[in-house]
Amino acid sequence: MLFISDVCVGKAMDYGYHVSLAQIMMVGLSAEEHTCHAEQDSVALLALKTNDLNQREDRQAFLQQYHQIFSLPKKFDFQPHKDDSVSCCILYTNRTNIK
Repeated sequence: MLFISDVCVGKAMDYGYHVSLAQIMMVGLSAEEHTCHAEQDSVALLALKTNDLNQREDRQAFLQQYHQIFSLPKKFDFQPHKDDSVSCCILYTNRTNIK
């Protein structure tokens, strides 16, 4: 025998399930919408930054940041050993360039 109270409990259980399922789906949908908006914002920011690129300023900033690496080395001062002389060294350099 089926009582009216049993039918009401069954409907209440179905209603709770569907409400919970609907809330879960709304949370998922909200997360998807947030992800889409965040992606659109990041694409817009990337497009803006791409248009703002300036090769000269970027190059200058890079060289200033790493100036020790890209600066010219100190001038080499010849220090003779025993009977070495500067003219001897220049002659040797010229001979190697001639070959």
